[in-house]
Amino acid sequence: MNKNLLILMLMGSSLMSSGAHAQKVGNGGGEDVEFHKITSEVETWMVNNNNLGQLSTKLQLGSINSNDFLTNFSNAVNSTTLTFQDAPVIVAGQIRICGNDINPNRIVCNREMWNHQTAGNLKYAIVLHEYLGVAGYEKNILNYSQYPISKNILDFVYEKNVFELGLEKRPNSSINNPSNKPNYLEKLNIMYLSGSKPEIDKLLDLAWTGRCFFNNEPSIPYGAALLMRQKTLKDAGPIQIKTVEYQAAIFGIKNENEKHYDDLSVKDLLFAEDPFFLDVYFDKDSIAVRGEHLDKDRNLDPGYNLKVNGKYLILKFNKAANRFNGMCYYFNPEYKN
Repeated sequence: MNKNLLILMLMGSSLMSSGAHAQKVGNGGGEDVEFHKITSEVETWMVNNNNLGQLSTKLQLGSINSNDFLTNFSNAVNSTTLTFQDAPVIVAGQIRICGNDINPNRIVCNREMWNHQTAGNLKYAIVLHEYLGVAGYEKNILNYSQYPISKNILDFVYEKNVFELGLEKRPNSSINNPSNKPNYLEKLNIMYLSGSKPEIDKLLDLAWTGRCFFNNEPSIPYGAALLMRQKTLKDAGPIQIKTVEYQAAIFGIKNENEKHYDDLSVKDLLFAEDPFFLDVYFDKDSIAVRGEHLDKDRNLDPGYNLKVNGKYLILKFNKAANRFNGMCYYFNPEYKN
């Protein structure tokens, strides 16, 4: 068993029924069918591109022989058990949508996250990633999932009549995002999904600067900054309960000068930018940032969720709580693991 990749199956499930494509199928519903359908579409696409001599280029296989790659992928598909469960899937100590393991070969996915928190195009990269994990091509490094091959399929899931869950064209491709422009949201989504929860002590009292991208124009960068600090609590008198709470201010939503915050200090952000601080909470796999306008009982998701991937902080906007839908990442200073 791969000791660096641990999947904790927190609720029991049956693993032994057979399914389409010679895969072993667990106790899923429509998500099982969807996962297998994506698998079949991905494999067909890879075979067709390999026959055209294009697979190595499209998936950036480098020195990997494409014929061997296809054989090993097919063997992984045919030998792997798939299970969907309601309990969290934990990989290397982090909550994931899916996880894989070997000896025996298995893929386990969380039903809720797959059905309601994963965009259709990203499902193709996840399916490919999980089988490539079983085949030994993509493995975790510390707490971070690696998508060096599977992320490349995102450039092609919009091909008409090829990938049915993908769109017929990229969003806004005719006006705001022609096919030759990069879609940074797709890249940030992969980075977010494979990220982990940051250590709060490493974030405090630093001017984090970077870029934001939005759904209606995913190729255009906007200036961004983030500031986190310990919250000053109100004085409750002699019976004061000693607790530590935190706040975060998010700067630059739709700031058209992408470099506006790059050289600003904490003092600049505090006194020149008139920040509005939101409360910080700790979810299982991310740091959540939300304001008082949201439901205190958490009936609404946090306004923002923050993860770390390598040296970058990744901020994801929650659709229910924001006028804008997008993502940001912060690269200055670099996060130190």
